[in-house]
Amino acid sequence: MFDRVSAILEEQTKPVRKPGKKPVHIFAGLLKCGCGGKMYVYTRSPNYTCAQCKNKIGAAVLEEIFTGSIADNLANPAQIAAHLDRTKSKVAEHNERATAIRAQCDGVRAEMKKLYDLYIAGGIGVEQFKEFNTPLHDRLASSAPSFRRSKGKPPL
Repeated sequence: MFDRVSAILEEQTKPVRKPGKKPVHIFAGLLKCGCGGKMYVYTRSPNYTCAQCKNKIGAAVLEEIFTGSIADNLANPAQIAAHLDRTKSKVAEHNERATAIRAQCDGVRAEMKKLYDLYIAGGIGVEQFKEFNTPLHDRLASSAPSFRRSKGKPPL
């Protein structure tokens, strides 16, 4: 009970980090100046202003240029088709890699199963089992850590 109360009191003494204000302008903090500084729209200013060199660009004009460019890209079927083709090729590439990783993991699991069966049959001792199983376990963990979590732990 004492530990729970002290944990609650400790949590209450930590400073609470409040979320910042949401930017009103689309590109605030994302837009970069030629000098490398970030550009913001300051209160009651119609311009994006560089925090370092104080360069200014009209907010309405800049946002209109970007939104117009986005609208042009969305209205162009050739650009959409090219983007879809690039995306499909990336998905196919990722699927090929996933298949290769699955095959590699299955091969390692099969080796681990054979080693486990040999151990159960009495063909090797505990120390030999650990010696042979540890590299296989490490290989399985390093080949696909996220894949391993989804499939469950390998035998021993």
